Amino acid sequence: MSDPVLVAERYALIDRLGVGGMGEVWRAEDRIAGGIVAVKVLRPPISGAPAAELRFQREVQAMARLNHPRVVPIIDAGADEQFGLFFVMALQTGQPLHEVGRQWRGWDQMAPVIDQILETLAHAHAQGVIHRDIKPDNILVTKDNEATLLDFGVARLRDQARSGTSAYDLLGTVDYAAPEQATGNRRRIGPWTDLYCFGIVLYEIICGRPPFWASSPVQSLMMRLEMSCPPLDPRPGFVTPTGLWRVLDRMMQPEPFDRFRHAADARVAFARLAQGPFETMTPGVDGGHYEETDPAERITDDEPSTLMGVKRIRLAQAEIPFDKEARPEAPLRTATLVGRDELLLQLSRGLDRWRKQPQPGVLVLSGPAGSGKSRLAQELVSPFMAQGDVDGHSHNWETGASMRETALSITGGIGLDRDALVEHISWWLKGQGTPEEHSRRLMPWLMGEADVPSILDTAQLFSLFMQLCATIDRPFVLTLDGLERLEGEVLALVQGIRSFQLPIIVIITCTHAEIDGRRRTPRWLKAATRRLNPLEPAQLRRIVDELTELPQQLKADLVERAQGNPRDLLALLYEMRRAGEIVPAWPRWIEAPADWTPVASGLASFTSLASFAPLGDPADD
Repeated sequence: MSDPVLVAERYALIDRLGVGGMGEVWRAEDRIAGGIVAVKVLRPPISGAPAAELRFQREVQAMARLNHPRVVPIIDAGADEQFGLFFVMALQTGQPLHEVGRQWRGWDQMAPVIDQILETLAHAHAQGVIHRDIKPDNILVTKDNEATLLDFGVARLRDQARSGTSAYDLLGTVDYAAPEQATGNRRRIGPWTDLYCFGIVLYEIICGRPPFWASSPVQSLMMRLEMSCPPLDPRPGFVTPTGLWRVLDRMMQPEPFDRFRHAADARVAFARLAQGPFETMTPGVDGGHYEETDPAERITDDEPSTLMGVKRIRLAQAEIPFDKEARPEAPLRTATLVGRDELLLQLSRGLDRWRKQPQPGVLVLSGPAGSGKSRLAQELVSPFMAQGDVDGHSHNWETGASMRETALSITGGIGLDRDALVEHISWWLKGQGTPEEHSRRLMPWLMGEADVPSILDTAQLFSLFMQLCATIDRPFVLTLDGLERLEGEVLALVQGIRSFQLPIIVIITCTHAEIDGRRRTPRWLKAATRRLNPLEPAQLRRIVDELTELPQQLKADLVERAQGNPRDLLALLYEMRRAGEIVPAWPRWIEAPADWTPVASGLASFTSLASFAPLGDPADD
């Protein structure tokens, strides 16, 4: 038997669990913390490719945002000079959905898993994560019918301008791609895209074949551009609820605006089906049985050394040298918003009252950089978005400090060239049902080609635009993140929404809750402001206790050095990790062995906090 293959001098590879379009997942033994984990690395053919490495890093960021029981937690991440980028996950049990689904004989077995995945997608979408590769292989189901959503390798982070691909790339799996993926127009991708792909998955499980049969993948994709869900022809003996086709047809409409816009809406539709009546459209036959296989039985002992040897060679031959400075970082994130619990509860109760009787509103969260403003805003809004109670959008003010760029951010049009932007905005306005007269006013402004006399006129145009986003039934929460002070554009934006009496709350995160320049302080500012003061030592200690298992004196030193700032506390933990003093482990980081030397010791991390920040890379949190 050959010597064990070690990733980061720590994870001994045992056998390969799966191969995807971009990465490989291996079962491995953690030589420091003990136990068996899953390690994902880039596939040898694309190791060292900048675009692939960027997507790999985005996968780490996407999964780090999702604190959810049906998303696999990330334990560690980094770079190994021999194998490139990697990250480590908790090892999950179960079988892929297509294997489990073959054993199902009716809706009662299938419905719980559907609801679990839709609930998980609702959570992900509320955090700004679009999966983009929903397929049976990426849904793992246990014998107890508990589902886990896997592989965020091509996920898009909606609050980041680029995702490691061009604006017209097809990412995902062809057999399960939505029309907007088939045409390669990533700017039209949103929550509705994941719902379309999931509709294809459900149709295949029910009928035993995919919905769009064709002699070639291209013809299959073309069918999706022209038709919605074909008639249901369930497998023999499969019991389905009456009305199921109408729900699947809504999920699989060619035009995104004709589908469910939110996973919560699809959950409601499927929940209504559970009340029946039910029907069996074809006679039943005897079925098979459920068996869970051990991948180790299919793997030879020397496979890790053989396959990873190829990866070493590919990295060594790569034209672009491996960038050790651009490595991902293991996420550090508390399960709760420690130290802001009471404020979050108070604000959540207020938002719940507001969404039942919505009217114009403002909330200002102020405090020093790293105090948790951005995460507080996200933790406040995301549960309401996941439940379908409100719609919302978060805009990083530093990436576009104007009302027009905020509007473009909502449409997904930031960064497009003129011709592409014309097409995209026209599509978006049409999909929102914009009256022609409003489109004529909004189009030149959104294109940046209108001569707008004053900031108040701009605010009127912005409010006209926001009328398209908010309704009484589903009010809108607009978060403007990362301001230093309250600028004139922001004040005018709030004034416009109040003047139009729109069912919108504007949440502003800023360092100083004061007016920029000599403008008059608005009367609403004092009542709308909540300042985040430094955390008490006991609160910082709660964070350290939740994230680490360290000696008491070391914890006390960390708390003292952080000076009440939670971001500074996390930065100190990252410094200790890079110095080889602590190592990532699940569920808490632990002290490193006395003789431990970290791989790439002393190198800067990929990004200091983006891996655990709730909105990717917010301005100050």
